[in-house]
Amino acid sequence: MKSVEAWKRMTWRPLHSQHAIERVRLIVQFNEQVPVKVVRRMSDALFALRNETRMTGPTPVQGFGFSMVQAEGGIIPQPQPVTNGWQFTRNAANNAPLEAVVFDGMSLTYETTEYQRWDTFKRRTKKVLDQTLQIACESVDFHSISMEYIDRFMYVGNATEARVVDLLTDASPMLHPDAVSGKHLWHLHRGWFEDFNGGKILINQNFDAQEGIAAGQTAPTRSLQVLTKAESRADSLDLSMEKYEENLETLHNLTKSYFKAAIVQTHHESLGLK
Repeated sequence: MKSVEAWKRMTWRPLHSQHAIERVRLIVQFNEQVPVKVVRRMSDALFALRNETRMTGPTPVQGFGFSMVQAEGGIIPQPQPVTNGWQFTRNAANNAPLEAVVFDGMSLTYETTEYQRWDTFKRRTKKVLDQTLQIACESVDFHSISMEYIDRFMYVGNATEARVVDLLTDASPMLHPDAVSGKHLWHLHRGWFEDFNGGKILINQNFDAQEGIAAGQTAPTRSLQVLTKAESRADSLDLSMEKYEENLETLHNLTKSYFKAAIVQTHHESLGLK
């Protein structure tokens, strides 16, 4: 375990003491709209688990559509209910979101802010999602499965001295020197397809330097959000229910490897990447 002295010397600290993961999102996209009767059965299956999962619902999903609301600059998007969708949620005592399952007619999303270990995450998603997915697969097939890890690092010190090279391995050649030094905020996105088992997997990474003033503070705090995504698609890989757990393992391993490769080695121990 990293010593207290070594922890205090770090200029970039992960969001949590053992990892930087802020949220994890698992998205299953179907190849067509799920029939209404099946949608109801999916919701009923999750409702039946409410005592075990401690999730409440179903409640309507709020999507974004365009409504005729005039404002300076023209028409603005307004929240619109998704008629063929529902969501289940679990919140903390202070109403902060901890976990959610959202269905919008063509995709089922599981998201949690309580990620600790991969094995624990797998067991939880199996309990929450398996029956619902099996019901859906009686009528539709998977179009894609994706895993998204959202990690966050907080900078300890003057926000304008939050140097990129102290945290990321290869971002500085693509940034202006003022962004590399921490003087200005910045954003980078990269993505590509890579070969896997005769098919292709999409990899995306977003790096966002963000700034805000925390409660009780007057000086702005700099943070870096890293989103790492891996997505398998049915047009090139077998995404059947029988291969579902194997596909999850693949996506997890890929996201972990690319996140690790992006972070300088001195931070690996504090992130549990050793």
